[in-house]
Amino acid sequence: MINMKLKNPKSLSSLVNLYLKKINNPMELKELINKLLSDATFLPIYGLTDQQKLEHRTIFTNITLGNNQNLGTIIGMAVLGVIGFLALGFTFLGAIGGGAIGIILGRYLGRKISKKIATKGINLTEFDIFVIRVKCLLRWGKLIMVKYINDINLQRFCVQRILTEIKPLLHYKYFDKKFQKESQTLLIKIREQLSKEQSIYALCLSYKLTKEYIQIIDQKIIYSKFSNYEISYVLNETVSDVLIPFLTLFQDVRDCQKNDVIQLLIKKIKKLQINKIVLKCQQGYFDQQLSIEFIKMFAAKLNYKVKIEDLEKFLQIQNYRQQLQNREQISKSHQRRKSQGDMISMNEDIDQEFQAQVPLIMKNQVRARAKSYDDKNDQQIISKQQCQLINQQNQQQQPQQPLQQQQNNFEKIEKRGSQCIQENLIQQSQLQQILCLQLEHSKQNQQINRGSFQAEENQINSDRTYQLSAELEEKFKLLVGLIEEPIEGWEIILKKENLIIYKTFKPGNPAVFVKGHSDLQGISIDILLKAIHNEKYRQKWDKILLSFQVLERESAIVDIIYYYVKSPPCVDNREFCQKRILKYDFPKPGKTCLLYFSVDHNKAPKFKGHIRAETLISGYILESIPGGSRLYFCSNNDVKGDIPKSLVNYVASRAPISWINSLRKGCEDHDKIMQQIQQ
Repeated sequence: MINMKLKNPKSLSSLVNLYLKKINNPMELKELINKLLSDATFLPIYGLTDQQKLEHRTIFTNITLGNNQNLGTIIGMAVLGVIGFLALGFTFLGAIGGGAIGIILGRYLGRKISKKIATKGINLTEFDIFVIRVKCLLRWGKLIMVKYINDINLQRFCVQRILTEIKPLLHYKYFDKKFQKESQTLLIKIREQLSKEQSIYALCLSYKLTKEYIQIIDQKIIYSKFSNYEISYVLNETVSDVLIPFLTLFQDVRDCQKNDVIQLLIKKIKKLQINKIVLKCQQGYFDQQLSIEFIKMFAAKLNYKVKIEDLEKFLQIQNYRQQLQNREQISKSHQRRKSQGDMISMNEDIDQEFQAQVPLIMKNQVRARAKSYDDKNDQQIISKQQCQLINQQNQQQQPQQPLQQQQNNFEKIEKRGSQCIQENLIQQSQLQQILCLQLEHSKQNQQINRGSFQAEENQINSDRTYQLSAELEEKFKLLVGLIEEPIEGWEIILKKENLIIYKTFKPGNPAVFVKGHSDLQGISIDILLKAIHNEKYRQKWDKILLSFQVLERESAIVDIIYYYVKSPPCVDNREFCQKRILKYDFPKPGKTCLLYFSVDHNKAPKFKGHIRAETLISGYILESIPGGSRLYFCSNNDVKGDIPKSLVNYVASRAPISWINSLRKGCEDHDKIMQQIQQ
């Protein structure tokens, strides 16, 4: 617990100033807050240093399961299911990262899950996984606060992340009785961590920033980076996701009643709750996790059993980074050899490998029978050995077989009737001839694939003048109208440096409308269009759309597509059958527009347990900007089924976050993906 027992508690400003002086930072609290506000460093995406941003990207984008942006998805969407997705509280606070979590926490989490499996077998529930995730989050908080001990702003991000994540746990009284005791124990550990001196100072800074948000809104102060509307959203997020959870966590706790600092902070937060500006913001932004409906649904989901195969998938991820590094090293090695060497050097490598293998099989008894071998058997052996050596050169991504395995292969050949292999059976000229034929055949295949891909691109370009029906023209106008509609009446979901997302509802339509735009620096509009529109290319990077296929082509720019989206456990997969239309130079010259809406088609696959979702309207506008391209997007999907609309809409409004990151990665890997397609 924090070691501060004050007869006359100091003000929170004095406490934070005291902390700043303690770490040799002469900046006063007021000056610090003004700097955070003016530089927009009160948001994580701006508050992180370049090194921390690099750590953040490395940590969260290398995880393949589910949404790979947020801390909670380390376990993965497949494991946590609906409750994991909703419990994350996908807010702007979710962008926090730190280098320690990448390796240490990954191993820690793996051990936790393995231990649970060992003690409970396959009878793991969603509650077990939820507890593991919270424990790992606590460990992450400790590591980050130690690593960045002199960065009070980053520590504030860390504390806020913890409080945001544990919001469902604060309602443990709604859980089954068998879960309540463990939940209470976990809350005690969380309370102990957040009662430490560093955490309290960080919370004091959060409180002071909240007061500044209120003042900005009340006095209509304008900051260059954010409008008052956006500040209102940030204010509501801070109050709902940080201050109120802190109040719930520490209120009426006996151990904390003697702590003057915590009691002072609780008193001030209570007063803040009834502020008219805060109340107005909370009315405008309803917190889904505070609803009784959500809490009861969350409590019910905790009893669900977790599929063991989903856990196995997660445990395999523990080796993901090492495997990725090995593949990259092998690829670089082969590329370097290919760029520096020629056919002669390749033959020399093969000859060296062969000469190293020969002693393994040239035993005394083989030498004794060397003169009696059969020519026919000898030719078969030569052919097999040549094929093995050629395959070793072509398989660039696979390491060489272990020495013992090579010896066993040779001994098997000997037992099948071969007599021996002479030291000089394979001549340099024979190898060169075979390799030349192999390379020529490979080039021919690449040219065929490249020609097919290019023909498809040319057909699209030649079909720019395709006449669309009046109905389709109206749908295009509707899409553009939604994208260009003023943001008044749209709620901001996320605002980052290169990504902004809004949502709203329209009369008579229960499904949420989501729109936004993202700037993709260093990516041309041609590559961006190819990544989105070309089915072969898209299958390489988009892991959300499964079984993606074109059912029918009406023309090069009008087709019918099908795909399905894998849902969390206990929820049926959603499938989509859509008409897709590509329109160039629309809505203005130089821009490109893509339109999607649901249709029925007799060739659409039928999978058991899938629910057909309906796309009322969806699409993109692509345009070039200095140094890259900009992607505008808008969607309105009704996923059907029995899931409450409020929960579906909450999830749908945050889905573009991970998809945009995958798209950016797919565009950056253009050359690599094209090489895979053409092979």
